[in-house]
Amino acid sequence: PGELVLLNLTFTNTGSTVMDSAIVEDIIPSELIPRNVVPSGISITDISAGQPYRWQTGALAAGARASILIDGYINPDLTTSLTITNTATMTAATDNNSSNNQAQVTLNVQTPTVSFNTTRYAVNEDNVQFPIEVRVTNPNPYASLSVHYSTIDKSAQSQPPELRDFTPISKTLVISAGYPSRQILIPILDDNISEGAEQFNVALSQPKGAGLGATTQVTLTIIDDDSAGVNISPSSVEVEEAGATAIYSVVLQSQPVAQVAIDIMADSAVTTSQNRLLFDSLNWQMVQTVTVTAIDDRIFEGIQESIIRHTVQSTDPNYDNTTVADVVATVRDDDKAGLTVRPSELNVSEEPNLLSSTAAYSIALKSLPTADVIVQPVSGDQLHTEPAALTFTSVNWNIPQNVVVTAIDDAVAEGESTAFIAHEIVTQDPHYADAATPDVAVHIADNDMPGVIISQQEITVTESADIRSA
Repeated sequence: PGELVLLNLTFTNTGSTVMDSAIVEDIIPSELIPRNVVPSGISITDISAGQPYRWQTGALAAGARASILIDGYINPDLTTSLTITNTATMTAATDNNSSNNQAQVTLNVQTPTVSFNTTRYAVNEDNVQFPIEVRVTNPNPYASLSVHYSTIDKSAQSQPPELRDFTPISKTLVISAGYPSRQILIPILDDNISEGAEQFNVALSQPKGAGLGATTQVTLTIIDDDSAGVNISPSSVEVEEAGATAIYSVVLQSQPVAQVAIDIMADSAVTTSQNRLLFDSLNWQMVQTVTVTAIDDRIFEGIQESIIRHTVQSTDPNYDNTTVADVVATVRDDDKAGLTVRPSELNVSEEPNLLSSTAAYSIALKSLPTADVIVQPVSGDQLHTEPAALTFTSVNWNIPQNVVVTAIDDAVAEGESTAFIAHEIVTQDPHYADAATPDVAVHIADNDMPGVIISQQEITVTESADIRSA
């Protein structure tokens, strides 16, 4: 925005005779503000009635070239980056080739953005004016920019006027061309009353010559200056094993006279992104965050609560051993007590000499048990399983163990049948003791055929005689 632009409309009479007159029409984009129009090699008369611009030219000799130079600048109040297109068209009564009568040119306009460099500050109540930096991304060297800033009511504004800890403001900030940032000053009122933390927002709006960046609102927390302390927010979070994490913030309530170390101690169910936070006289008002992650322990525990504790060490006597609130993390388990049985169907034959007379499937636990788990296959009278029991421990719980299945050759013609292998669990782990177990379906091919067996194929008898045994 604000950059000077020169549009040079050049045209040539490619015919063999003089061009008596032509009409030049230029659709100048609204983002480009023209200042001067200067012809060269030809006379022009402005016949425009607003957009598009139209000029009637004088004569142009055969083979001659002329131009119209448009001097302008990009609108300095643009708020978005964009591509603008200028389209010029020339028509003449004696034109013998209209295919080359139009030309276009595009121009990419990059607009800077303004934003805050953080989303929150903590400010001591006795800080008379608090500076907040407004940053410019891609500063514009051609024109200044402006942005409106104002306070937005929150907890501090809800106080009675005599207890309010800031002065409401609504102003416009001007940042000169090429400057990367500028500060705004927010008046803070110190009333010497113990009120706890109070908040209000400062927001950017109505930019000119720039767009709004990602962070257009900042929250100021006014810390009462009557006592030292540490703010933790929120006091409870939810996390998931191998899933969602959570964040809580930590900030001091007042400026310390020495470094303040906050040690973070989590139990075995969660971890924290930091074990220690350090605050001093320079960064005490900047919020520091702690990310809480659930430990994926492969043990089925259900929903449990984890306590994150904090202790403070400092040579500042007001902060040393200050009591800091715990953070309660609710941990949602992603593990389940159960058996993984693969495959769930088998095919076997009663014929003992065939490879298909046996088959196998594997069993493993779905989660780490708290006690040994014994799995006993129950196969009925048509099948035999080996081994009779499988033992899973905290070491081998996820290692598949095989069960070999053999069809019992019972000499009964049954045709193809299906038997099921159930599973019983013996354990002191309460979750596995109550766990449902899947069955394995076994399809059995019979090797018996119904019929009568004749033991002697020939007999001899005598006609008209007693029948005797052959």
